[in-house]
Amino acid sequence: IGYQFGMVELFHEWLIGMSYAYHGLLEVIDYEWFSTFLSIAEELADFFVMLIVVGLRETTLREIALIQLAIGIVFFLFTCWFTVCKGWVNPYLDGMVGSLAIRVRHFLLTCVSGVQTKPLPPQEWEAVRNVTKTAIPLSFGYLLQYGEWEVLTIFAAALGPAEVATWGIMDSLWGMFEVLTEGFGDGGEVRCAFHLGAGNPTKARLSAYKTLALSVLAATLLTSIIFMIGEDLAVWLTPDPTLQRFITQLLPLVGIGNIALTAGSVSWALVGAQGRYRLATLIAFVCTWGITLPLGALFTYGFNFDLQGIVSSVVIGYSFTGTCLFYILLRSDWERLSRILVEANESDSSDESSSSSESSDDED
Repeated sequence: IGYQFGMVELFHEWLIGMSYAYHGLLEVIDYEWFSTFLSIAEELADFFVMLIVVGLRETTLREIALIQLAIGIVFFLFTCWFTVCKGWVNPYLDGMVGSLAIRVRHFLLTCVSGVQTKPLPPQEWEAVRNVTKTAIPLSFGYLLQYGEWEVLTIFAAALGPAEVATWGIMDSLWGMFEVLTEGFGDGGEVRCAFHLGAGNPTKARLSAYKTLALSVLAATLLTSIIFMIGEDLAVWLTPDPTLQRFITQLLPLVGIGNIALTAGSVSWALVGAQGRYRLATLIAFVCTWGITLPLGALFTYGFNFDLQGIVSSVVIGYSFTGTCLFYILLRSDWERLSRILVEANESDSSDESSSSSESSDDED
């Protein structure tokens, strides 16, 4: 069952990655409202279609995965078609599917046919290098983030099947918290990077601090709501009394962990907005694999604690991550970081200008 579901879900995850990248472009060019609207519409379509299908007939996991994949394809194609027709992404199409993509295609054709083609200009290789330099630490950071939960699932499996089921439910609950974190983190990251690149270090610093304060305040309010609904939340999540009891025991720790998670994730995004993704990823790596996982293993296999021991290790790890990254934000030299980004932007602009002039000369 898992294999059949996984083969379809693999393509769905690939589609999610493509959609995430495209929606990230829309967010940067000030069309985040459209991205948010379509994301909500897609989630609602998933929910209601699943509700109807499951209510009408007995459905397998593979069929559920196929339905999710079909809905994802429809919404992704609609997003691309609508934004191109509106002209929102037209200024960026040349960079996505234009000169660089065509020359890479020519390069591949050269390798196959043996016909010599024109090499890529140095400035285009520089653009690829800059994107790769930023993308690799980000990808590694996401890998560490989700790899941590998989290892903790192994720890939960050592406690019993009920604990594994509870941990899966808590994973989904924590995923809901991450949505709030990503919203504040993405918004603050864009504004902070914009001000730094525009030569406004003071505004960038204020934007970062306000984003962090608002995110922690929102996480505190959400945690308060969770504490107030308490046992009712466990009943909504599962009808099993054993799982309800486990979830009720974990909610206080999860609420505290939500605040630590928000502070750490938003601080990670803000440090990344300074152009220091490698530093932020290194700190997250050390705190995750040097604190969270060793403590989780110790609490599970050494002290024979229940799920509260695993959740405690996560909270401690997130607290260390947030503290270290917040210290870096407080000690940052915003003026120097702004100068570095301004110089990099000016260099990229001059390279693009020279590339455009060379292209026009070649056409003449």
